[in-house]
Amino acid sequence: MKPSVALKTRTERGQALVPVIFVTLILTTFGLMTVSIAHQQMLQAQETVNNTRAWYIETGVVQLEAEQLEVATSGGVTPPIMNTVTTADSNGWYPMGGGWYKPFFCDTASRIDINTATQNILENIPAFQQNTDLVNAVLDWRGSQPDPSYESYYESLNPPYDSKRQPFETINELLLVDGFTPSLLYTPYQGTNISYSTSNGQPLPLSEMITTYSEELNMSSNNTARVNITTANASALERAGFTGAQANAIVNWRGQSGHTFGSIADVMNVPGIDQSTMAKVADNITTSTATYLPGMINANTAPEEVMDIVTNNDQNLVDAIINARESNPFQTLNDLFSIQGLSTVEIRVLASMFCVKSSVYLIRVKVRLPGEKRTRAAEAMVEMNAPSNTGSSSSSSNQGNYPAPVIRQFREVPQEPGWDEWLTTNQNVVINPSNTTLGSNQAASPFNTQFP
Repeated sequence: MKPSVALKTRTERGQALVPVIFVTLILTTFGLMTVSIAHQQMLQAQETVNNTRAWYIETGVVQLEAEQLEVATSGGVTPPIMNTVTTADSNGWYPMGGGWYKPFFCDTASRIDINTATQNILENIPAFQQNTDLVNAVLDWRGSQPDPSYESYYESLNPPYDSKRQPFETINELLLVDGFTPSLLYTPYQGTNISYSTSNGQPLPLSEMITTYSEELNMSSNNTARVNITTANASALERAGFTGAQANAIVNWRGQSGHTFGSIADVMNVPGIDQSTMAKVADNITTSTATYLPGMINANTAPEEVMDIVTNNDQNLVDAIINARESNPFQTLNDLFSIQGLSTVEIRVLASMFCVKSSVYLIRVKVRLPGEKRTRAAEAMVEMNAPSNTGSSSSSSNQGNYPAPVIRQFREVPQEPGWDEWLTTNQNVVINPSNTTLGSNQAASPFNTQFP
């Protein structure tokens, strides 16, 4: 039977519709792909804009904080005295450049400098106590005690590399050293009897206890050059605060065979000079000709576990420092020698290892942008520049007298492993209440309830 004309017509129409539907599907798919590509390009463009904005906020905050520290420390001459006027919200976020930031900073003298620490100090670090090979590997890498076996090991890796035999530039560089792992560097070490004084009562990870660069300006708190007791004549020693009789005794004593000054505490070997004398003159004297003294530990800011390490777990000395600074932060080296109840050996440790100020600071900043759920972060190591004029103060009227601080390092930081401050805040800064003004205006932040 032949199909009807109507049926044939419908069949032909259906056949004709197939390519139309096919073309429509192709065009729809192409359109969706175009929209998807455009959306991805838009997201990528927005990410580029956000990355640029965050970078400008990060670098701007670092520069701002560095300049404030330059003035607050009188160029590294004194401990920082901060004049705080805040527009932060209740959670500590400040507005800048269409985003928000939260700053943290500490002086690197509150940490152990792995480039200058002695072998004994390195061996006292809890994470190293069960594995002395780590100490040997550090000494080899920084060039203090080269060991050919490490060179052979590094050359056997894929890809191979050389033992640096130069100072460490960053903490992360330790991950190139034989035996070091991210867990060792960033995880708090639990196997120790040290009592911790951190804000959350937990041990600090190794990464928060060490630094690669720390210095103290070898200058008195009144911005005058310290007198070198190894070479100064009697007149210069008197200007440092010694009596005429004491100055002559120093000159006579060091002229005798075998009499040398290894640290300023050795001057107490001279008859007529004791701890009470040092409490008057310590900040004015030195045994070094260097402009900066590397690797000193700041008695104002070092956490208890760091002081335990550098004092070989002398709990009496550590407790004495903590009790004294909690009562009144140390303003000059003289204050260290005012601590009572210390033995002669402890006083020598205090004089050779501790300072009360720093010229190098670690600045960290978190950044949030509207519409983003993540927190961005960056850190920089900055060095204060001593003012060229003598006897300058840290008042705002003298800000023009300070040269620009030097930014030694800058890097953006991933949240993993991040920092100790991702969980806790410990700024390690001496705040002078009489110079602190808290603003009454609190800026509104879109992150108030989400990011404490």
